[in-house]
Amino acid sequence: GLIRKVGESLCAQISLKPSSAKLPLPGIKAYKEETSRHHLYFTQSEIQGITCLDVGNELSKAIENDMGKKQLPMIAEEKLNRLVEHFTVNLADIGDIVALTNIGILFEPALQINIHDKLDYYSRSRNVVVSMRGSLIIDDRFYLSGCKNKRYSIDLKDITHKELQDEI
Repeated sequence: GLIRKVGESLCAQISLKPSSAKLPLPGIKAYKEETSRHHLYFTQSEIQGITCLDVGNELSKAIENDMGKKQLPMIAEEKLNRLVEHFTVNLADIGDIVALTNIGILFEPALQINIHDKLDYYSRSRNVVVSMRGSLIIDDRFYLSGCKNKRYSIDLKDITHKELQDEI
């Protein structure tokens, strides 16, 4: 069904205190110094130090009363945008950042979300870190949950991105 958890949240919900946070994410700081149109990062590591947006859980709760509506795709996109705004925080040395986990719901055909366009748009105005536990990137294509199926993939060729290796 549409409202299902596609994975489990990888984030510990912790309050952000400058002294206790695991940030400033050295991989992001180094990469930001390069000239880039996008600030999109993928990581296999657990994201700590900021509250993550569990997209599957939060978006499914946000749209559960709209399931039968004809405008579901428009409603879902608007609510996704609001969630990303709500979970975006500003960190010294890095700027605006949002961490996304459990993104499988974005591949749900009934929602008609253009994931490529969303990542392109979000990563132009903020740092976007996507948890990809169990997923892979091969030849600039993100595959959800490690299955090499184009239906569950995002072409990243025209979006500047970086895979962080234990830098979070």
